[in-house]
Amino acid sequence: MIVGTADPEDQRLSEVTEAAMWHGIAALATGKFIGDIGNAVDDYVSSVPGKALGILEDYVGHGIGSEMHMAPDVPNYRTNHRGPKIRPGLCLAIEPMLVRGSIETAVLDDDWTVVTTDGKRSCQWEHSVAVHDKGIWVLSAPDGERRNWRRSASCPSRFPRAWTRGAGDAASQRRAGRGSAGRTMDP
Repeated sequence: MIVGTADPEDQRLSEVTEAAMWHGIAALATGKFIGDIGNAVDDYVSSVPGKALGILEDYVGHGIGSEMHMAPDVPNYRTNHRGPKIRPGLCLAIEPMLVRGSIETAVLDDDWTVVTTDGKRSCQWEHSVAVHDKGIWVLSAPDGERRNWRRSASCPSRFPRAWTRGAGDAASQRRAGRGSAGRTMDP
């Protein structure tokens, strides 16, 4: 989120990072291996016209479940490692982190805050996504971000077929008397 009037390059950084996240989510829905996510993010970021943006390599997405950070790692860049197979039951935090300058970072004295060593701007967008038998469920988006996905010119024009509504959608959750943290997406 950008507060106030943004420098156009900061706005671009945020928009490209968000779109990169959605490309990673689409790869989770249609891919076979965790490495497909990083390939999709990297391919998208590399294809964006204008000044090149860097993809942080020291920090990656991850599994999420009984702990906040779990295996497997989810690189946001292309690697030679395919990673684990994507299958139902997998829950991942897909979180590309892009920078306007060097990808070198440092951790501040609070042992949590990360900054770029050259002081250039960085951006991170993140969603937690679960894979189920009928597709994926964007757990951290109340409506599955369907509206934002369809509005974005930089993302695929159709939802991948693997994104379905099912037992996890909000209406089904309400009928069953359960709360809903997200919603599956349908084509």
